[in-house]
Amino acid sequence: MDRFSVNEIAENLGIHPKAAKTRLRRAGVQPVAYVGPTALYSLDAIEMIREVRGRGRPKKGKRAE
Repeated sequence: MDRFSVNEIAENLGIHPKAAKTRLRRAGVQPVAYVGPTALYSLDAIEMIREVRGRGRPKKGKRAE
């Protein structure tokens, strides 16, 4: 069973590690194991968060309503 850290997932998807962690949380994906303080996720986690998009930053001068 392949296991991936947040940094490895981010590298695979071409996004920032913080964005990967946020997407994992938004998708409700739980780690399959821990190695010390590092959470490890399954290959399925990468596929699940590939569909989750970030909200992005609001445009300057525009208010979210």
